[in-house]
Amino acid sequence: MVSSSALVVAPFGDLADPLQLWMEHSSSAIAFFDREMRYLMANRNWIVDYSLVGQDIIGRCHYDVFPEIGDEWKAIHQRCLQGATEQRTEDSIYRADGSSDWIKWDVHPWHQSDGKIGGIVIVTEMITKRKQAELALLDAQATLKAEVEDRTSDINEFFNLAADILAIAGFDGYFKRINPVFSRVLGYSAAELKSAPFLSFVHPEDQDSTLAAASKLAAGGKVVCFENRYRCRDGSYRWLSWTACPNTERELIYANVRDVTEQRATAAALRKQAQLLEQVKGSIISTDLGGRITSWSQGATDLYGYTTAEALGQPISLLYPEAMHDYLAQAIIAPLQRQGQLETETRNCDRTGREFDVLLSLSLERDETETAIGMVIHTLDISDRKQAQHQLEQEQSFLRALLDNLTDGIMACDRNGVLTLFNQATREFYGISAAKLLPGQWASHFDLYHGDG
Repeated sequence: MVSSSALVVAPFGDLADPLQLWMEHSSSAIAFFDREMRYLMANRNWIVDYSLVGQDIIGRCHYDVFPEIGDEWKAIHQRCLQGATEQRTEDSIYRADGSSDWIKWDVHPWHQSDGKIGGIVIVTEMITKRKQAELALLDAQATLKAEVEDRTSDINEFFNLAADILAIAGFDGYFKRINPVFSRVLGYSAAELKSAPFLSFVHPEDQDSTLAAASKLAAGGKVVCFENRYRCRDGSYRWLSWTACPNTERELIYANVRDVTEQRATAAALRKQAQLLEQVKGSIISTDLGGRITSWSQGATDLYGYTTAEALGQPISLLYPEAMHDYLAQAIIAPLQRQGQLETETRNCDRTGREFDVLLSLSLERDETETAIGMVIHTLDISDRKQAQHQLEQEQSFLRALLDNLTDGIMACDRNGVLTLFNQATREFYGISAAKLLPGQWASHFDLYHGDG
């Protein structure tokens, strides 16, 4: 039986004790074999590492103790018995029970006193835990690498497929990376955009504000919706809106950029349109198809007294006396929806409840498919005109009454020779009606006139 001490056989003579002491204090597993691969000596680490506790192995052939040893190992043993020395820093071994371990091993011959090779010594070190840790680390690294590659691929795909401009710039004033949209918008290649300072593409009037924004980012601040003009290859300029944040450690600026050239042009056109509308006499109001107010001009505020905030979302009936709500639906909105446009006179009321006469010009608002989406209403206050008309009618009525009470006949014609006025005395004397008389009709009534007027 093998004890906890090393086993020594005669061939080592006086060296047995020092050899045994060395083996027992070694951290490696060590075994000596004769030329027939029979065990001569093995230390405790060998016994423990190879699960030989309780077995008597001295004098037994190594291949009988471990029948699973393969031809590769046997060939190594034979080469070393011929004088070779072989070693591996790591190798795997498989046990009879199917388990495996990783070892570091060294095999070399030992010599007898006469110089002849007496056998071999095998020194091994179990490195299974270390190897498992290395393999686990390699697996983790491979997994991390795959995740990084996946994320990098996702980022690249997002960067290249994004609808907006994406850019990474350095604190040194150069673009480090841009997506294809940037090139398409400005007309430059990515290499051209990255080869010159980004400030060189900025409109001269916007360079100071751009430098101020870049300085803010370099100091760790963020920029939201900063707008400037970038020069295109064809010499034109595009308005760009920048939202950017910095990475001060890497001295990089990450930016999401939108081309707002068309939006600014549209906004300018709308402002001009609004200015023109404000100059239009009267009010301009638009509603949806349900009659809810969707836009409200300054003229509408002046006419009705409601602010834009108060009017938006309110029904158009807000501007009509309550007694006229049915009239609004039946005599105004219904005909408008049938005809597409309408002009009519009616009465409205303001915020105070004051009623007044108005002239309405209405039309249906349509989208690009010609589908009606609302109503546009131009309103003119015609109270003064109506009042003047009423006053004129009163004055004309008074004048007619005055003329009709005269006993003398009075007549008058317009510049075209049409007899437009003749009082009661004239009508009775000549027996004519109050209808207008054309020049050619005078002679049949008035003996003083000839047919040529």
